[in-house]
Amino acid sequence: MRFPFIGSAMLLSLFLLFKFLSKDLVNAVLTCYFFVLGTVALSATILPAMKRFLPKHWNEDLIIWHFPYFRSLEIEFTRSQIIAAIPGSFFCAWYASQKHWLANNILGLAFCIQGIEMLSLGSFKTGAILLVRIGVVILISLFVHWKLGFLYTIYYGFFSLP
Repeated sequence: MRFPFIGSAMLLSLFLLFKFLSKDLVNAVLTCYFFVLGTVALSATILPAMKRFLPKHWNEDLIIWHFPYFRSLEIEFTRSQIIAAIPGSFFCAWYASQKHWLANNILGLAFCIQGIEMLSLGSFKTGAILLVRIGVVILISLFVHWKLGFLYTIYYGFFSLP
């Protein structure tokens, strides 16, 4: 139920950033942000496919890295995650330098896949309700004028959830 408020606050903060800071600075910060998150999302997406081809101990042995001045902060990763991050970082470097539409779509797909993996449904009934709602929204968007489909999506997306 907090999503509309968080989304509104995020949009307001982006508006204020673009209003009071230079457009180039905000775009550079957002590009760096998407470079880091895109590398993480792409590496997590291709990791299951790469695990089959890597040695078993690379997938199981954890490497723990402590931050230099903050010893309580640590990052755990495996060698296979590092190997998966290499093509992800090259891909995100291509995206940051070119802003190609295909790179944008692939990054969006990786974000969607990781978001769906994080989703935890309480029951089969909840999943079925969500699936039917998505199907109805898609059908309405296809067969009705796009504005009505958009309004229907906004209504069911924000105001009809329990």
